[in-house]
Amino acid sequence: MVLLSVVVSKQLSKPSKKQPPKISFRTKTVSVKSAELGVNTFSVEASGRLRAYKRYDIFAEVNGVLQNESFREGTTFKNGEVLVKMNDEELASQLKAQKSSLLGLISQALPDIQIDYKEEVDKWKSFAVELSPNAKLPVLPKIENPKLKQFLASRNILNSYYSIQAQEVRLSKYNITTPFSGILSEALIEPDALVRAGQKIGTFVQPGVYEIETSVTPEELAYLRKSSKIQLFTDANEAVWGTISRINEVVEGGTQMVSVYLRVSDKRVREGQFLRTRINGASIENSIIISRDMINEDGTIFTVRNSDSNLVSKPVKIYSMQGEKALVSGIEEGDLIPLNNISGAFESMKVIPSIIEK
Repeated sequence: MVLLSVVVSKQLSKPSKKQPPKISFRTKTVSVKSAELGVNTFSVEASGRLRAYKRYDIFAEVNGVLQNESFREGTTFKNGEVLVKMNDEELASQLKAQKSSLLGLISQALPDIQIDYKEEVDKWKSFAVELSPNAKLPVLPKIENPKLKQFLASRNILNSYYSIQAQEVRLSKYNITTPFSGILSEALIEPDALVRAGQKIGTFVQPGVYEIETSVTPEELAYLRKSSKIQLFTDANEAVWGTISRINEVVEGGTQMVSVYLRVSDKRVREGQFLRTRINGASIENSIIISRDMINEDGTIFTVRNSDSNLVSKPVKIYSMQGEKALVSGIEEGDLIPLNNISGAFESMKVIPSIIEK
């Protein structure tokens, strides 16, 4: 028993053997290519719906019945053409009566002006001649004499004039003209229907020039420039071109994204159409495009060391990922880069590189 204890004690007192380093004795043949660094354009992929660059919602400012039959979706209008015409007969008749009353007030005041303000009488006679119930209100003569101003105010001439002027402005709101040539893309009422003040009655747009609002991260924003060329793709994968027109300087609080506005002019697209976009940004020097699956979870990739054909882990900076490709920097010229992901790869793993030429 004592002899057994001595043997066990000696075995336990022996120094433990160190584990040999992890070495792969099973080598794999790996297809690689020699890294050729260059200048690559950074791009961001996004999507959005087209909106006409020139568009406005039509709101009525007065009550009335819509009269023009042309107020229907899809109707085109030229610049300055009447887009909305509402029945204004009642207000027009009231204005004629008010202008007639003003003409009567001026006619009654002319004899007194002739006597007390002889130097002003010609201006007011001319104004009375121009004043007509069926014509637009003429410009009021300039009044520099304070006593004449008081006299005209006492005869209610000034109050009547400005009241008519305000009513003419109101009358003009019964007709809405187009600010540019375009198309009525939305009509919310039918002709002969009653329109109420403050009611939205349609949307007018100019076709041909559109914008897409899309969002990018602040990191991606650093590589975008105003006026950069963009490419947009329809559902049929048809490509059209445009430019970055505006970039918002504010980060949206909820999404932490920044809005970028893309402008495109092409007859093949229409408002409301959903498009995918590829925004070309800054050019990245000393960069390379590699297979996306070569990037490890910790932001590194494996390269093959020329001296001993062992794998080396290298950190890279990722600028963008598009489909199966990624744009990165941090690789040196001539590094051997595997073309495909290596199953079970680890630092110092021995491989047999098979260089693939261009």
